[in-house]
Amino acid sequence: MQSKLFISSFMVGYLATLIPNKKSNIHPLISSAIFGLLFAKIVFGDWDQGLQFTYLDIVYGIAVIFSAVLGGLVSLLL
Repeated sequence: MQSKLFISSFMVGYLATLIPNKKSNIHPLISSAIFGLLFAKIVFGDWDQGLQFTYLDIVYGIAVIFSAVLGGLVSLLL
C-alpha cells in the first residue's frame, strides 16, 4: 500500500510541474507538494484509523510531500 502511495505522489508531483503556470507566482515545487498531498489524502486516505489527529498524520504528510517534491525536482531537472 505504501509503495503505491509514494509512487503515485511522485508521479503527481512530476505532472504538477508540467502544468503551465503563467498567471501565478507559486513555485512549481510548492504546487507539486500541494497537488501530491491532496491527491494522496483523497485517493489513499490516512495511515491511522479514526478521525483523531496523531503523530502518524504528521509523518504521513511529510513523507508524501517529500515524495511529491522529489517528483517535481526530477521534472524540473529533465
